[in-house]
Amino acid sequence: MRHKGSYFVHYGRDIEKLDELGLNVQLSRQSWKKRVVPLLKTYAELHGEGEVPADFVVPSDTPWEKKVAGVRLGLIVALNSQSMPRN
Repeated sequence: MRHKGSYFVHYGRDIEKLDELGLNVQLSRQSWKKRVVPLLKTYAELHGEGEVPADFVVPSDTPWEKKVAGVRLGLIVALNSQSMPRN
């Protein structure tokens, strides 16, 4: 069931488990642009342009949105970056 973007949040928090189960964790270009690129922009504002460490997890403090706290951004990027643009 998808409700106002909650699918991505669950995907982002559970991506490692999904990958371990052998499920396809690749995002569509549309999902990448809509969900990941804004997070990458926030990351770049805070940490500069560069690689997102694979173990980076979105924190619950400002300027991050509370609803994406716990999303494993580093792992999402690591498992999807070969086929996705950063902007």
